Amino acid sequence: MSAELEALLESEQVLGTYDSTGVFTLSLVEARRKLAHFQLASLEFAVLKMIQALVQMQPQAIWMESDERGFILNWAEAQELLEPEQLARELEQWMLGPAGAAKDMAIGLAAFLDREPAEIWWAHWENQQIVQMVNLFGSDRQTQLPPPVGLYRRIHSLRVVGATQSLALDRTIIANRTLFCPVPILWNGRLMCELSWSPPGFWPGQPPYWADFYFSQDGPPARGLALKPIGTCHALALSSELSQRRYFAEKTRGFSSWRRYIHGRSNCPLRFSGRRPKGTILTETLTSTHDVDLETSLGESIWVVSGAVYAPSALLCVKHGVILNPCRLPLRLSGVVVVIATPDLEVDLSQFTPMENSESWTGVLQAIDARAALVVKTLEDDSNLIFRQSNEIIPMAAGVSILGGVVGTAASSFFPLGLLAGSAAAALYIKYAEYQHEGRLRLLRGILKK
Repeated sequence: MSAELEALLESEQVLGTYDSTGVFTLSLVEARRKLAHFQLASLEFAVLKMIQALVQMQPQAIWMESDERGFILNWAEAQELLEPEQLARELEQWMLGPAGAAKDMAIGLAAFLDREPAEIWWAHWENQQIVQMVNLFGSDRQTQLPPPVGLYRRIHSLRVVGATQSLALDRTIIANRTLFCPVPILWNGRLMCELSWSPPGFWPGQPPYWADFYFSQDGPPARGLALKPIGTCHALALSSELSQRRYFAEKTRGFSSWRRYIHGRSNCPLRFSGRRPKGTILTETLTSTHDVDLETSLGESIWVVSGAVYAPSALLCVKHGVILNPCRLPLRLSGVVVVIATPDLEVDLSQFTPMENSESWTGVLQAIDARAALVVKTLEDDSNLIFRQSNEIIPMAAGVSILGGVVGTAASSFFPLGLLAGSAAAALYIKYAEYQHEGRLRLLRGILKK
């Protein structure tokens, strides 16, 4: 996503009136009956289903305009197209049909129909000229739609307007679920998500992460996720060269990592740039710049190994750019967070809970086992580097030595005795650190012995 799109979205806020080129109004009674098969938890989850559909269509960008009355969902240069009249005419067939963009779009659309919207419009522009406008629900009067930005040749839009009920959306819910979406998403002119993340279970004062592993992949974006590092960064370069790894901040905002690994090179580069999402008054005041930039690529999975011996573990499955409900990590080890792309994973009727008794879930477990073996082997091979090159051991040992020297001198007027006590304290601290390190390695080895 370039900053040009963000600037255009801010400047082009004038509404234009267009005649519809087709009318196909759905029956609300029928819509409610169809919806009974797929009852989504909230309007935000309906939007997430639509985003899953759009990601499978592989657009270059997605942007939304949202207010109290409703929203407009826009997507540009999609490689796959949906026919709105056919989608509306065969809504239930698509909802009950095979997995794909049309099914996800139908399920998301049906969730909004249950809220009795005043209007739902589907529009298509080519070179800023209206090609098609279909009224999916509501009166057959004319409507007003914002003109498309001039950055793309082909743009589609879906406009949902509420009637008696508010259709206001919670941006935070959608942003948290689309954190690893491989397609840039804007919300009211700003990036939907931050460009880095904090793994679940992090708390201030937590020991540094042992290692972060980033596995890239080739293929269509719908089958992967956007690799995003922990902490703040400008670029995630897929290279082991020090000149490229400088973009991986070792310590920022309380995060720190002892080692980072990037496996494989992807031929699908991803770029996210624009303006930061609006935060609290304090963060808005302290932030020096709102411009953000991330150069990364399509990924298969992200692994983060905690430095704490006992810490929460989590498995986050990303299906077509949306994080599903958290799952239990099937590894006998605490402190490991795995984010993995699962485009073929089957879900239950809630649409966001994986079916753990399915064949597709077995495939996910096999992929996790294969990566776990590589992660453990890498950590064992680099164990000495992780221990000796950490920025914590030597300074803390020196601090213990000084403290021990002060205490020893206070206890005895004989200075050499105090110095000896300080050195002994430092040695004991290093031994304790080595003991913890070895214990962590033993636990890591244990995840492969099932």
